[in-house]
Amino acid sequence: MKKSAYWVAGLCLLLLMGCGRTRGVEEKTPLSESDSALMPNTGSPPEESKDSVSVTGNTITYAGVQEDSVHAILHTLPSLEPLLALVAQMIRAQDSLQQDSVATAPYRQQVTMAIEDYKRTASAGIRMPENFPTLLQLNRPIQDGDTAGGQLPTVKPSFLTARSKFFFTGGAPFLIKLEPDDNTIFTSPQRMPEIRVEAGQTENTEYLLPFAYRYSKAPVKILQGPVHEFYDRPDFGLRMLVHQFTRRIPVFFLTEHGLIEAQLLSIRVKLHPESRGCVYDRPTLQFACQKLVSSEDILGIYIPVDATTPLSCTIDRKDRTHWTADLNGDGIADIAAIASIFSGEVNGDALARVLWFANVDGQWQIIDFGEDLDCT
Repeated sequence: MKKSAYWVAGLCLLLLMGCGRTRGVEEKTPLSESDSALMPNTGSPPEESKDSVSVTGNTITYAGVQEDSVHAILHTLPSLEPLLALVAQMIRAQDSLQQDSVATAPYRQQVTMAIEDYKRTASAGIRMPENFPTLLQLNRPIQDGDTAGGQLPTVKPSFLTARSKFFFTGGAPFLIKLEPDDNTIFTSPQRMPEIRVEAGQTENTEYLLPFAYRYSKAPVKILQGPVHEFYDRPDFGLRMLVHQFTRRIPVFFLTEHGLIEAQLLSIRVKLHPESRGCVYDRPTLQFACQKLVSSEDILGIYIPVDATTPLSCTIDRKDRTHWTADLNGDGIADIAAIASIFSGEVNGDALARVLWFANVDGQWQIIDFGEDLDCT
């Protein structure tokens, strides 16, 4: 079911999405009264409000990335494709043979063997093309009638122009803060308390796994994830695959409290679309942070490829649906976002549609997009 959405008093843009629950992929320890004091606090979360939806005047008509050759390279992990094809074949056989377990057993065996083969390949390292494109090479045109681009400020060229080999994914309101089981907390390898957040709604979540294989030297361990929950067929016991990085990948949360260091832990991939309507079939990214930051405070997530990292993060909020971020203190906006918040047609819930932009050669270019699904 769709998570309930709430307005958060005092925040200019963000919706507070309902928290999910997970076991996580690392050790958890019992919660003590002093644990919260160990984590630096970036500010107390505001009180929740159930005010009526306030619709913004922004019109975002973005229709998605154009599926050209650049998109195909960024979107495809070649070593995973044979497994995905076998899973699709198995599901077609299950449908045509009316769930006959004996007749479909060979298909399930092929999938099981393919999963084991992929685990071995992934752990050994997957080679990606040397001429791997960047996010800025994706073709993301603004459609007629869209008013978002006209609200962005005129800017000088950003340092991002020369540092195009970075990864970025949009943040709030499309992040979910995870809660550990029962009376436990998430902990880092150094057994320090930390928070976990997941991202799985914006376009760029589809590109991070191939990108990580291309640029990260962190070994990957494949773990079994949750069982798929298909809308119109049994789940077959088919589990998602969690790509856990044995060495955490450094990332930076962009917040109004400044730049916050965090880490990418894992990427969970579905082996076949669930087609559930209210749930995205995109990969799910899981992050960890040793500071007590609220998920709705994370405006974006920057992942550097080389040793060049952002120096700071200064947010200039123009109004409650429009902000820019200066990531190196030169007074030039590097990242921007425009949000449209509207009342859903199904239940009247407050829903969001957000475009994130990067400053490239003094021109604003779409770098990510996210929207809430309007469903029951």
